[in-house]
Amino acid sequence: MSFSFKKIRCCSCYSVSNLFTPSNFTSAACLFATSEGRLYRLYIGFFRTDIPSSQYRPHQGISCGNQPPRVAFPTLPSLPPVPDLINPDAWLSRVKGQHLVRRVNRQGFVKVDFYPYYISSRLAGQSVTLSLQDKEQELQVVYPQEYRRSLPLKGLHQRTLPYQEYLALMQCEASPLTR
Repeated sequence: MSFSFKKIRCCSCYSVSNLFTPSNFTSAACLFATSEGRLYRLYIGFFRTDIPSSQYRPHQGISCGNQPPRVAFPTLPSLPPVPDLINPDAWLSRVKGQHLVRRVNRQGFVKVDFYPYYISSRLAGQSVTLSLQDKEQELQVVYPQEYRRSLPLKGLHQRTLPYQEYLALMQCEASPLTR
């Protein structure tokens, strides 16, 4: 078993009853006393970097109780498996009936999720209220009343996708956002 080490030096002050060596530290230690009666342990050695800090470093969050996370929670539940097929349009059922308010630009368009929807150039500069309809997969113009109409939602995939294909799709959709 090979370990990666990082050379460090540390000098720690301890009372005589509280001497210990960290478990992830491999070295020789020198003890020496000062005129004030304090006992020092001088570590000159190598610090193991192959052990993740979650196994030895105390976490000061309330749930861990100032213990390392792997000590506070030695067995964690495993994550559920990734589904084979994913419906990329499933988000629509969670936002059904939600109202969106958008300002109409000078050409008469509003933008919803990066897609332009034409309303009317006569409403330029005014706000319109749109309602998301999941069953019909459309946006309905709710306000103003005289422009009440339905617009088909853009960007829907209309089918389930295998996980790898869905992952590639998400990466493509996210790439312009990160620039």
